[in-house]
Amino acid sequence: TNLGGSDSFNAQNLVTGVNDRINISVQRSLPLGVVVDVTGFANLGHNLPYSKSLDLSDPHLSYTNKGLVAQSVANPFYNYLTPATFPGQLRNQATVTVLNLLDQYPQYQSITEANASGVKDRYYSLQVKVKREFRSGLFFQLAYNYNQERTSAFYNAIDQYANNLTYQPSNNPRNRLTIAGTY
Repeated sequence: TNLGGSDSFNAQNLVTGVNDRINISVQRSLPLGVVVDVTGFANLGHNLPYSKSLDLSDPHLSYTNKGLVAQSVANPFYNYLTPATFPGQLRNQATVTVLNLLDQYPQYQSITEANASGVKDRYYSLQVKVKREFRSGLFFQLAYNYNQERTSAFYNAIDQYANNLTYQPSNNPRNRLTIAGTY
């Protein structure tokens, strides 16, 4: 199927991703109608879906042999069989790079497995909210959120080739302060 072109398929052993959420809140009423709410929250995701390439060549070959694997050579799939039995763009290319022929499945341009399971996601936060309900013409609310998030993914070609998902912290801001009031 799709010889000479790109192909994508869903994982055969689909495992449904799960997010376990833990939320603990403590609320306390203070004098003058002020309410303080402190919440700890955690989201622990595992077996989350991702897409992975199956036709990768060993990245060490590129690092070791540099320009040698980038050279163009005659395409062994050029005009191979008939367009009905070997369709796709690869059949019509007279040359390809050496690195393309060193892929695990060189007869395809790319192969992607969608909905593979295995990504882990971790999110932790501490939220503090101080609020005074509208009384005597005054309302105010102050909210603070500290969070930490990290997700496992492929961060370089070697990790992707080895199918090694690694954690990396998020670049999102960790602190957020919101103040609102009306008088």
